[in-house]
Amino acid sequence: MTPLIVAILAGIISIFGFVTTRGSKVSEFRQAWINAQREDLATVATHGRRLARGDSTKREDALAAFDVAYERIRLRENPIKRDWDAVITLITACRTRLVALPPASNIDADMDAIMLAAQDLLKIEWNKVRRGELGYRVLIVAAPIFTMALAWLLWANPPVDPAVTPAKIEAGPPPALPAPKAPQK
Repeated sequence: MTPLIVAILAGIISIFGFVTTRGSKVSEFRQAWINAQREDLATVATHGRRLARGDSTKREDALAAFDVAYERIRLRENPIKRDWDAVITLITACRTRLVALPPASNIDADMDAIMLAAQDLLKIEWNKVRRGELGYRVLIVAAPIFTMALAWLLWANPPVDPAVTPAKIEAGPPPALPAPKAPQK
């Protein structure tokens, strides 16, 4: 193989390795984000229902846990896309009802609305994890095309033997060796 072909193959393999590694790492981070969001949404729902029922002996602790989870959800929000605005607005309204004295006892409808809105957004994120990053998907389609193109180049332009030069080809075949003589008796 010529050095150029080896360099092209090494480049393709390194790019494939980079994109694959990066794609899996981004998917891992996104999955961790989804899990943290689910945990905080569960904390909001659990403590919200406890506060609404008046079950909490330490109301301040339950409200603090609710607020910490709520703030973590808000901090995960992308300030440019604002996909979670509806969920954050629902949680804010729910918190307002919980802080009111006496707290609203029918908070289940609010919690159900929060969970439904959050589930839709979490499903969108999970689909992104399942499909993989755009670069990875493009590479999966492009890798066979590059492989076929390289195979075609190798087939159409086979490597040239450096011992055979154009001058030797033009001169024709080398002279034939004389036939061996038969042994005499």
